[in-house]
Amino acid sequence: MTLERPMFPPSRRGFLAMTAGAVAVPTMAIAAPASPLEGPYSPALVDASRALKDADESRQAAKAVYEAAEAKAEAWVRAHPQPKSRKGTKKWIRKSGKVHEAIVRPPFVDLLRAEQHFADAQEAFAKIEPRDERDLKMMACHA
Repeated sequence: MTLERPMFPPSRRGFLAMTAGAVAVPTMAIAAPASPLEGPYSPALVDASRALKDADESRQAAKAVYEAAEAKAEAWVRAHPQPKSRKGTKKWIRKSGKVHEAIVRPPFVDLLRAEQHFADAQEAFAKIEPRDERDLKMMACHA
């Protein structure tokens, strides 16, 4: 195994990181802006970046709600232990399934929607053509 060539082709993230590194090497004297949104970037890229950030925040909020619902369902199972009898176990399984469905399903559906919205925002961000090196650096920061 040699170090000159990787075994697998680089991923999109790896490609963008290598490209941004190659662009940054000749311009080391220029300081990067404190925030990726500061600077003269293309308006479409800035809008897509903000949409991506909002989608990520909504995804994280939906994940927190889902985890809280999952914990609530687990607390119900701990508070209502499984009975020993066969008939009681069958009833308990049906009841616990209904409780889990009622508590966890709506937040799970919301989480799936938020993740799909985030994936759509990532795709829209990736489809934007960079104007120059600054736009390419910003895209690499979000990769």
